[in-house]
Amino acid sequence: MRDTGLDAGQRRFVADLIERYTRRTRGSKEMTQASRAVLADPRVAAGFDPEWKEIVYPIVTVRSEGSKLWDVDGNTYIDLLNGFGQTAFGHAPDFVREAPSRKSTRALNWARKRHLAARSRSFFAISRATSG
Repeated sequence: MRDTGLDAGQRRFVADLIERYTRRTRGSKEMTQASRAVLADPRVAAGFDPEWKEIVYPIVTVRSEGSKLWDVDGNTYIDLLNGFGQTAFGHAPDFVREAPSRKSTRALNWARKRHLAARSRSFFAISRATSG
């Protein structure tokens, strides 16, 4: 057995932490295992340590809003990292969620969209001219 530098009490704490964490996030771990052969995540492999290998997997989220994330196991988290662009407004801000709906209700009036058709036609004409 490799020397981890932990005493017996610390090893028991780590073992208990691993057991509780993997029980609480079982769905995330199972989904990660099922897709490991086709999905690579370098963040999971960075700094790999065999001591922690049972808890090094991403949490699979099914919903996000504001500062919160919900995982496949029904757990709620506060997103402290706020990566991938939602830093300023949180996950799924109302103005972003509502924008497609506002646009689609205006776009349904096709009889009045001649100006959009003209713009599209000129775009495709330019694309044909530059691609050939």
